Amino acid sequence: MQHTTPGLTIVLLIINAILMVGCSTSKTLIYEHKQTIWKAYANGKDATQLASLGENPSWIPGNKTHFAYLEPKSNSNKKRLWKADEDGKNPSPLTGFDLHSDYSWSPDGKWIAVSKFVNNNYEIFKVAVDGAGPIQLTKNTFSDQFPAWSPDAEKLAFISGRPGGINYGVFLINADGSGEKRLTPVSFQIHGYEDGRLAWSWDAKHIVFVGRWGGREEIGTIELSTGKITQITTKKTNPGLTGCYDPNWYDKYLFYFCADGLYRRDMNTGTAAKLGDFFPMFEHSRPSANASHVYFSYSSPPRMVSIQHYVKEQADLGPGKSPSIWGATLPLIP
Repeated sequence: MQHTTPGLTIVLLIINAILMVGCSTSKTLIYEHKQTIWKAYANGKDATQLASLGENPSWIPGNKTHFAYLEPKSNSNKKRLWKADEDGKNPSPLTGFDLHSDYSWSPDGKWIAVSKFVNNNYEIFKVAVDGAGPIQLTKNTFSDQFPAWSPDAEKLAFISGRPGGINYGVFLINADGSGEKRLTPVSFQIHGYEDGRLAWSWDAKHIVFVGRWGGREEIGTIELSTGKITQITTKKTNPGLTGCYDPNWYDKYLFYFCADGLYRRDMNTGTAAKLGDFFPMFEHSRPSANASHVYFSYSSPPRMVSIQHYVKEQADLGPGKSPSIWGATLPLIP
């Protein structure tokens, strides 16, 4: 994906990766560079190309020897999910059907939740790690997209366009397709795009989402035990016209982007800290974190910024460099 301005072309890297800890490559990032798949150590060393055509790669949870990625089809927006060895060898299809660019691994690495185009709209399916299935979980006349697994792999949250119109809603369903219910009121508007993807809290008590308050997109949470919806960001706390997007959880911390930069909020105390002037100009921008760093890309090369020392520590991750002008940011999932 490219964004062009007079005299300058910024290439947007779509990165979706998992830190792989304890394997032969220690902490390894996997990411996309201009529709090719690469891996590098978390310090940016030894960048290696794994695939000559691919998007949205991720390490398979609990599997230290394989990764998954989307392979786009020529002259089409359609994509299929593939997997390969950690060195890029032995690629093989995981799905025999076309899907939306969004997919989600269950935390135990046994299932993949995808949005498959069926009867003129998207539905949620799950596919086994060996490609068996698919098993359809939702079935209605409105699109269901952006599935997110609960930490125990027992449930899926997703965004749906039902009952139509502009009011997307957050829904919850059991992993076997039973017990579907809506979590947000029909009258409440959810941001139904990729920079509004859902994320679960580590204790599975809350789901974070992007909703619309006062004419702006803001970060909010749903308390699952009570159904209570809480607005997290406001125009007062985070000024700007475009609101806040791309939330992701790590332990007690919530990370997100607003019009004026990257933020970390302690959800126990409610205290928010700005980590730097990094601006989300595109979708696919969700940051991720481990115990010491938050990972994202700033313009073309992915970067890592210490959450303990804010922007003091930065490391360019190859290959190559591009001007850090637009500040496009992209996700790495821990």
